[in-house]
Amino acid sequence: MPKGYASDQMDVLLAVYGYFLTADGNAYFRPKEVQDTAKIRLSTSYIALILAGLLAEEAVEDNGYDADDEDVRYTLTKAGVLRAEEEVRARGLTLDQFETEFRRSVNSGLVVSTDHPLIGEALGALTELENHLREDNDVGSLSPDDRDVARNEVSELREAIEKPKIRTHYLWSKSHEVLLWIIEKGAGSMISELAKRALKPIQDFINVFFN
Repeated sequence: MPKGYASDQMDVLLAVYGYFLTADGNAYFRPKEVQDTAKIRLSTSYIALILAGLLAEEAVEDNGYDADDEDVRYTLTKAGVLRAEEEVRARGLTLDQFETEFRRSVNSGLVVSTDHPLIGEALGALTELENHLREDNDVGSLSPDDRDVARNEVSELREAIEKPKIRTHYLWSKSHEVLLWIIEKGAGSMISELAKRALKPIQDFINVFFN
């Protein structure tokens, strides 16, 4: 949905940048391809208008029309890449994090097998974390209610990855939501370290599919 031209323009530029980083083969794209790949909730007409503005600002360049096409095809310029990289960093992400997140978003419906050594490593760490949340008092600044919720959510995450299949978007979003919260709230404690130990193999597992 539109948020204002300047904000929408930057979203489109980042979508184009993500497309440029992850699309194999032809580096040229049309407004519809940007909309479909990045799942931007803007009309193709509005995206075309924004791309025309980026063209005037020399952030993209066009390759004209194919014989059977109605839309101009675009690609990023060096200036566009640098501008996108600057915006990525301004949003608090590294370039690797942006690419991984973009791939995850594009492939949010991917269903994968959990029969993998990294998932086994994550399961061991989650089980240990769950036990410590139940028995250990070294929980940082987690309140008793926080601790109960954390234990239940870790249990749900563990049970999800014990199943033979899982959706990558669910695994990514759920593990980050639960484990980063525990890492932050339990800073300096054993459970924070265990949450980090559980999150790392999950991140590595996701990267198997999106790198």
